[in-house]
Amino acid sequence: MLRPKMLRIIVYLVIVFAVILVLSFYKIYDLDLFKNTNTEYSVTVVGLIISVIAFVLAFLTYLSIDNVNKISQMEGNVLENENYMTSFTSLIREYKMSNSRKFAEHIFTKLEIIFKKESRTAIQFADNLQYMIDILVFLPYLYHKKEEEKEKKRRMQEILLLMEKRMTALIEVSNGNLVLIKESVKLIKSVLHYQNHVYSEGFNFASSLLEVRGTMLRNPVTQTVYYNYLGLFYQKKAIAVLQNKYELPEGNMFSLQRLKHAKEIIGSMHEDDKELFIIYLKEAKKSFNTALEQGTDDIMWEGFIKYNAARTIYILSLVNEAGQEIWHKVMDEALAARYKLNILIEDIVQSRTHLQENLKYESNLANLVKINIQMSEGLDITNRVGQVKYTAPMYNGLEDDPILTVPYNDHFDVIPVLQQGITRYLSEVQQREPVA
Repeated sequence: MLRPKMLRIIVYLVIVFAVILVLSFYKIYDLDLFKNTNTEYSVTVVGLIISVIAFVLAFLTYLSIDNVNKISQMEGNVLENENYMTSFTSLIREYKMSNSRKFAEHIFTKLEIIFKKESRTAIQFADNLQYMIDILVFLPYLYHKKEEEKEKKRRMQEILLLMEKRMTALIEVSNGNLVLIKESVKLIKSVLHYQNHVYSEGFNFASSLLEVRGTMLRNPVTQTVYYNYLGLFYQKKAIAVLQNKYELPEGNMFSLQRLKHAKEIIGSMHEDDKELFIIYLKEAKKSFNTALEQGTDDIMWEGFIKYNAARTIYILSLVNEAGQEIWHKVMDEALAARYKLNILIEDIVQSRTHLQENLKYESNLANLVKINIQMSEGLDITNRVGQVKYTAPMYNGLEDDPILTVPYNDHFDVIPVLQQGITRYLSEVQQREPVA
């Protein structure tokens, strides 16, 4: 495709050539040779001028049509590539910043550049949309510092406006073949909406995720992102049945105290509510299974999706709807994937990075959730290969496990809450222990 500067030069040269040609004929007309053929020659000159103008207009029309075709053509775009895979190693190397501020600045700066300056054609825009889809799972790590959260959300909103503006401009000159781009933009906006509002009391359950035509998404990474977040949406809808109708407190359902409360509620639910509860959970499970079937062979996504699936399977087991799947087997697979992921990151980057710190947090969070579920069921606590570490009901030694003793800063406020819940329970158990 011709660059704008080169296109302008060509147009100027054609116009200059046309002007020179017309002036040359006027100059020739002044010669005595043509004085006696004034009428005939005038007609000839007028015809020539019209021909030159027609040529210039035809040439400009051709350039315009050719330019529009090149801007809007989507052949070979990454969003339709059924073999596309995220280069996780490249992302780890790219995001090797040591703190959240540098991490956030890198993301915002890059997204602003690619959507403002590097999305002139549909192909370029598709590439940049895919890049943003690749890093969607990292975007919650932008908002660790509360005092910076408002400014960061403002910048993200500006990036979304840039995306929409570019999408609108492309659609205006396209031949109607940009449906995939529109669905990808909707997916990005929907996931960001979920990430920003999932823990807020005003979460909008009429989620825009349902407006995304997921079957139209083509490459496996985009489908993985869509079905993972669709599963989370349905899981959230199921938990909302307990919160809205049975007064389960807001917050992380998988804290030890809330799990016990939820089990009591589920055991006495009205049949109509239980049916709705099961419908949502089965839709969540179906979505997670579909996400896993995309075959991206990505241990990062394996860790995320199986962790989400394991929680859904456990809740289904409380209503005897889990089928043959065992929640702790799926959870152990998630923990193994997250363990391998952290080993891989250590091999790629030698220093501690903000991204690595967050992915380590995700691994510890999954470990704590597994412990909470096992304790709420009165089961022995096992490691990720199924070996017993702490025996029920006393769980002696658990209070000294690093999973409970390692402190976390304000960036990870969920983990201290889970740690405190387990420590409180262990203290209560020990106080009830009969004196020998």
